[in-house]
Amino acid sequence: MLVVAIVATVATYLSFRQQVWLRQVQNTTDRATVESVRQGALAFAGVVLDEDLKQNNFDHLKEKWAQPVILPFDGGTVAIAITDAQARFNLNSLQVGGSAPPQSGQPPANPSNPEMVGQITQAFAQLLVALKIDPGLANALKDWIDPDTNTLPGGAEDLEYATLSVPYRAANQLLISVDELRLIKGFTKEIVETLRPFVIALPGPAPINANTASETVLATLFSGGGDTAAKDIVRARDAKPFESITDYDKALPQGVQKWSNLTPSTASSYFLVNVDIRVGRLSSQTEGLIKREGNRKTTVYWSRPRPIVIQNEEPS
Repeated sequence: MLVVAIVATVATYLSFRQQVWLRQVQNTTDRATVESVRQGALAFAGVVLDEDLKQNNFDHLKEKWAQPVILPFDGGTVAIAITDAQARFNLNSLQVGGSAPPQSGQPPANPSNPEMVGQITQAFAQLLVALKIDPGLANALKDWIDPDTNTLPGGAEDLEYATLSVPYRAANQLLISVDELRLIKGFTKEIVETLRPFVIALPGPAPINANTASETVLATLFSGGGDTAAKDIVRARDAKPFESITDYDKALPQGVQKWSNLTPSTASSYFLVNVDIRVGRLSSQTEGLIKREGNRKTTVYWSRPRPIVIQNEEPS
């Protein structure tokens, strides 16, 4: 009986070790599949955006690129959702400007232009007020990304950041992501999360798309607030998307005051892509930023995969 018990114990142990080894092999294989599918999904999004550019030269929420898709593959599924990054307020516009370069290829307006900087900073302050956030944080952001060391009212430069318990310096360069706001004086975690649906950090000039922006973001295009104008814009574009800025201007109520340095667009170059992959027991989510240019060229500026989640049980 002792011999039988020993043999049974050894057999059980070996069986358990084999199951663990098989599970490890499966997880490794699934991880490789996740990475392959992730790259393929970003490439697929680029193809979709390229094809859209063939159809027309304006972008709106009723186009195919704006419709999420779920695609099956051997062993899992991938969900792909493309959203317009230019539907949000570009935080870097406080330094690079609020409008894209002219069609002639000339560079954008000089970021050091005080009038331009002042208007865009005020526009961001209006967004903060609309979200019940201290508008003085606009100057804190401006100080963080501008190249000088002059401290604006309510802002902060190297001297103030150097006195913190963990000292560091102001970036004096464009934001890489919205998460970087947490390093800036006055931006708490709660404030950043409140702002996140309405702002973006893009690497260059990118006007707000009047066809895709929310009413809250559209209101920043007007001096002194433009809630009524924003509602009129949304109502008009829902009936018929704007094909040009001329169409957009026709939808504006009379007497509304526009910021001269925050001219919107009806087309976009930057898009966010969210990829959700399910393979076996693994699930993975990735967010990427794609820039679409002419001549069927798209560039993935960055992609940020979140940690892979392993489910305890096999999906039914």
